[in-house]
Amino acid sequence: MFQNAFTPTQILPYRERQQREARKTALRLIDSPENWVPHIVRFATALILGIAYGIDVEKSDDQYVYLAEQATISLSNGGPAGATAVDIVPFGDTCVSSLEGAFARRYYPLVRAMNDVPFEAVKKNMADGTAKPSFTRKMLDDRKQSGQELKSTGENITDIDINGAAGAMYAAGQDTTSSTLSVFVLTMVQHPEVQRKAWAEIDAVIGRDRLPTFDDRANLPYIERVVQETFRSLVVANAYAMTHDEKIYNNPEAFDPDRYAPKADGVPGEPYPVGQFGFGRR
Repeated sequence: MFQNAFTPTQILPYRERQQREARKTALRLIDSPENWVPHIVRFATALILGIAYGIDVEKSDDQYVYLAEQATISLSNGGPAGATAVDIVPFGDTCVSSLEGAFARRYYPLVRAMNDVPFEAVKKNMADGTAKPSFTRKMLDDRKQSGQELKSTGENITDIDINGAAGAMYAAGQDTTSSTLSVFVLTMVQHPEVQRKAWAEIDAVIGRDRLPTFDDRANLPYIERVVQETFRSLVVANAYAMTHDEKIYNNPEAFDPDRYAPKADGVPGEPYPVGQFGFGRR
C-alpha cells in the first residue's frame, strides 16, 4: 500500500500541507519561542495526521492531538514488541495483570481510538463528499474503483488493513519528525556560525519578501547540507556509528554541513548519510 501511495508523483499533493504547517509553526515559534518543544510536537502531529487522514489540527487541545500524545506515550513506554516480560518469561502471561496489565488496560483503548476515530471520520467525510486528500481516502477510493480487487500479497485489502497501515504511519512518522527537529534546534544553538551561514543563503536566494517553498530547494545547497548533517547527527542504533565512520567522514564528531559540498569546491565531497530512518525500502 505504501509503495503505491507514496511514489515520487503521489507525494506531490502533500507538499502544500507541509508548507502550510511549517509556516504555522514558524509563527508560533516567533510568538512564543519558550514553547518550542510543544510547537514542534504539534507540527509533527498535524503533519502526519493530515497526510494519513486529511485531518486539520486547529488547536493544541484538539481531540486528535490528545489521542496522538497518548499513543506516543504507549509506544515509547510499552516495551519493544516480542521483548517484554510477557513474551520472555515462561509464566509471563499469567502475571501480566500485576506487571504490565495496568499499563495495557490504560492505554489500549487510547491506541485503539487513535486508529479507529480518524479512520471512521475519513469514511464519514467520504460519504458526505467532504473528505480531504489523504492516504486513507486514496486507499479506500482505489479499492472502490477497482471493485474490491485492490491486492496486497495476493489478498483483498480490507478496512482493517487500511486502518492499520494509516496507524503505522503515525507511529513511524510523528516521533521521528519531532525528534529530528529537536536535534536541528540543538545543533543550531551549538553552532551559531552554521545558522548564520544558512540564514545568509536564505536571504540571498529568497529575500525577505516571501517564505521558501519546495521549488526553492534546488537553489539552497547549503540548507540541503544542513538538513543532511542534521540527519547524520541523529542517534539511532548502529546508524550513528555508520554515519560517524572516520573512514568515510573527516572529523565525524563535528557538525559541518560543508562536508557535503562538491569536490570541485576543494572539499572531500563526503556522501549524504543513509539509514537514519531505517534500511527498509523507501
